[in-house]
Amino acid sequence: MMAKEDIIAEDRDGNPILIVEVRVTDASQANFVEFLHRFVKAAPTFEFAIFVDLEQIVVMKSDLANTQSPLVTLKTLDVLRFYDPDFAGTNSKYGSIGIFRDYVKTLVEAWLRDLAYHWKSQTPPGVEELAGTGLLELLEGGMTRRDVTITVSPLR
Repeated sequence: MMAKEDIIAEDRDGNPILIVEVRVTDASQANFVEFLHRFVKAAPTFEFAIFVDLEQIVVMKSDLANTQSPLVTLKTLDVLRFYDPDFAGTNSKYGSIGIFRDYVKTLVEAWLRDLAYHWKSQTPPGVEELAGTGLLELLEGGMTRRDVTITVSPLR
């Protein structure tokens, strides 16, 4: 089964470690659970997953995914506003959902690359909350890619 992910992150050796889904419309619990199921099917290829909506950034780890317990939850506005001070989260007035979604994906990628390379800050938003999860070490020196189709096992 094929699934298209908004963003994937790879470690410094090019191994996939993280999948990211970005929702700019009202994200429901069903959207989150659907993403979680895709993540469980894609594990162990991806050790981490991030679900982003305009309210929160939810970081999951594959060994906790079946419990639906987030590893870390951050406020989207607090993280993404660091990369664009005009980002307004749920208070955004956007005309085109597609363009706005690409904009949010760009900000999420900027954040992930800052975690990997510290290009904007030595302590990017969320770095303290993510310390000790193993994600920061895997992101270090890695890269992100957008709109990637992955294969997930229908058997899991």
